[in-house]
Amino acid sequence: MLTDVLPELGRATLPQAFAELGFIVINVDGRGLPLRSKAFHDYSYGRMYDPGTLADHVTALRQLAERHAFIDLARVGIMGHSGGG
Repeated sequence: MLTDVLPELGRATLPQAFAELGFIVINVDGRGLPLRSKAFHDYSYGRMYDPGTLADHVTALRQLAERHAFIDLARVGIMGHSGGG
């Protein structure tokens, strides 16, 4: 049904909406997502206190900020859903 697709469509278009408002938008996958190796999945299994390994996201932001001077680490917003929210 179309109603089943609309919530996903909203999430899929949200990054574009933020980009059009002038925000820098990146998407960082957390460990344990589907379609990865078993070891990748097993790393986060049972770790609901840190399922998306926040340290990975912080490292990605820091590396991007080193390469691009226009990225201000004092002004970062993070959003997600499910275990990554």
